Amino acid sequence: MSESHESSQRSRQQQDGGTSPLGELSNQPTVARISGLALGSTDNVELDLDASLASLSHFPESIDFTREGRQYLYRAVRFLAGEAGITQFLDLGSGLPNENNVHQVAREHHPHARVLYADHDPVVIAHARDLVAGDDAAAVIQVDVTDTDAVLNHPTARLILDLGQPVGVVMSSLLQLIPQDDVARGLVHRTMAALPSGSYLAFSSTIAPDSNDRDALEKAGTEVGVGLKYRTPAEVNAWMEHLEPVDPGLCDVRDWRPDPNQTPLPDPHPSVRHLLGESERGRRGYLHGGVLRKP
Repeated sequence: MSESHESSQRSRQQQDGGTSPLGELSNQPTVARISGLALGSTDNVELDLDASLASLSHFPESIDFTREGRQYLYRAVRFLAGEAGITQFLDLGSGLPNENNVHQVAREHHPHARVLYADHDPVVIAHARDLVAGDDAAAVIQVDVTDTDAVLNHPTARLILDLGQPVGVVMSSLLQLIPQDDVARGLVHRTMAALPSGSYLAFSSTIAPDSNDRDALEKAGTEVGVGLKYRTPAEVNAWMEHLEPVDPGLCDVRDWRPDPNQTPLPDPHPSVRHLLGESERGRRGYLHGGVLRKP
């Protein structure tokens, strides 16, 4: 690493102000690291494995859902960069890096696409910074992503993003991590309100249409220290009423412009690999999402 890059990294860390307002999370299981197991990540610790296996005993089909969400993310970003012409992206709650990260997919269409990743998990931040090291058009900030002002007014955000031009916002499997409906809704509204016409939102969120399933799944997650909020499609769709859905609209992400020829994902972590295909036995929930344009 060059001296200038080390200086740049130190500057970004100082600008981030240390740990996230949500607190230091390296000593407790996090959804980002547990989800990483479904994508073959080894950037996890023993407590992630324990929590994941405990959670999966209640919801084994979530391995499939996580992988479906990652494949949808690729297709959504490909649409934004390719068809919609978006050249700058804000990835909120970005999670652990994997293959085909937002800046990599976007640059298949725009070699100089600019991407700001934001997350609060210190393990995510460390690995994401390694991924974009030396890249002047991609950066990572550690921040409470529900604090829109803190994100958009961050010094690094001002370097990466031009908020006078359309931005592609990514909220991939983020909203279910926010249990308060008003906070989740406010995040969508405030973020998109701060961006110009022609900006887009690509999101996905866990859904459980049956109330009994929702209660059981939320209880199981809480018991192992990984709380998720399961909502209905109608509840989530209501937060998007000021945006225009792109065809085919908001749906199970498996059905959002499926592409049987897209690059396969890495195998899951060996500890959870046996759960691949569990969703074929039954789907009590699924990932709901789509891409929407700000008029």
